[in-house]
Amino acid sequence: HVSLGNLHASEEKWDGAISRYQTSIGLDMSSVIAQMPIATALQASGRLEEAVSQYRRVIELSVSHVTAHFNLATALDSLGRHDEAAAAYQATLKINPNFTDAHLNLGAHHQRLRHFARALDHYDAALKIDPDSARAHFNRALVLLSQGNWSAAWPDFQWRHKIDGFPVRTFAQPQWTGEDIGDRTLLLHSEQGLGDTLQFVRYVSLVGRRAARIVLLVQPELVPVLRQSGFSDVFGDQRELPHFDVQASLMSLLAIFAATPENVPAEIPYLAADPKLIETWHDRLHVVSGFKVGICWQGAASQMSDPLRSAPLDAFEPLAAIEGVRLVSLQKGDGEEQLSQIGQRFSVHELGHDWDEAAGPFMDTAAVMKNLDLVITVDSAVAHLAGGLGVPCWVVLGALADWRWLEERDDSPWYPTMRLFRQTELGDWADVFARVAAQLGQLVDKR
Repeated sequence: HVSLGNLHASEEKWDGAISRYQTSIGLDMSSVIAQMPIATALQASGRLEEAVSQYRRVIELSVSHVTAHFNLATALDSLGRHDEAAAAYQATLKINPNFTDAHLNLGAHHQRLRHFARALDHYDAALKIDPDSARAHFNRALVLLSQGNWSAAWPDFQWRHKIDGFPVRTFAQPQWTGEDIGDRTLLLHSEQGLGDTLQFVRYVSLVGRRAARIVLLVQPELVPVLRQSGFSDVFGDQRELPHFDVQASLMSLLAIFAATPENVPAEIPYLAADPKLIETWHDRLHVVSGFKVGICWQGAASQMSDPLRSAPLDAFEPLAAIEGVRLVSLQKGDGEEQLSQIGQRFSVHELGHDWDEAAGPFMDTAAVMKNLDLVITVDSAVAHLAGGLGVPCWVVLGALADWRWLEERDDSPWYPTMRLFRQTELGDWADVFARVAAQLGQLVDKR
């Protein structure tokens, strides 16, 4: 019966697998061989609460069953019961101190809690067991980056390219490592999200001192605004690239130029809006009186970190209540549907359905930003566009903010015109937006 269940499981036919495993348990309640497979099948099929109970039964039968302890921990993590998961990872390591994945996951637990020293201990332990663990290297880098210890982080940061499924482009041409290449052509290509490209394209000016010609391959959505900003040879389709000799990803430039919080190139602006569109939107926004605040509440839903960084539109309601403030929506795509859900509770001016269409993505957004008094946004591409344009911008960060925002700072070395507001508790947007509203009220009063 277990073997038949395994056959079903190998084809991801979970109902059939679970049925066979249940039959096997009925034949021998005390057999771990019968009890363990149903737990893994329940977990694989998304029945996590049942899987947790089943793993606990296995542990009752065999207290030293290391896989049961580890799988129990991963199921608890998936349920958001992180403290219980951490205890299960600890139990795993008591049985087998060399269980690499338990060290990695426990390190990630401490990293979420900002217990950085403990996180590093576990990543270092994982690397002693497996020096080629790409996850251990990369996670270790993220901790060091969050702490501001960037110089120590860059060697580990490069291991991201070896993580299965990591969104990185590959080319036959050799990797550029920072040497002067004379009249040869260098391809710089985007990596990860739109905001990453907008943030790190600033390094092109430094690269230009070591390469005669630079070709940029970026997400198609960013081609118009980067061309408008003076970047030449910008492409959104790999098939259209001209000949190039060497290549590097934009995020690898951080290691090549030994970036630190003290030396990042922060000459603002390095992005630009179309002057004609600025004038057009000046006229169109004339109907919006008062202190105009552009808002964006959600990043791309496809990003794994989006639930931690995006706020509901409702969270912005205290800002709309400030006398003289008019909110203007900069939300495009994911999250835009929330505008129809706020009813009459507060007002948000919408730019219409044609913005960022005719001129291209982000072109109207950039021009609108130049006509606003302030931009308030979550951690998204809108934040990096505002920062690169040099417009005043307040970024509202979740408690588990990305490394680039560092720790316990309300300013950013990347963007001189930016101010940061941080959650104090995960998921509590009310507190941070109350602080934003208080500061906004004072700013409007001064104006």
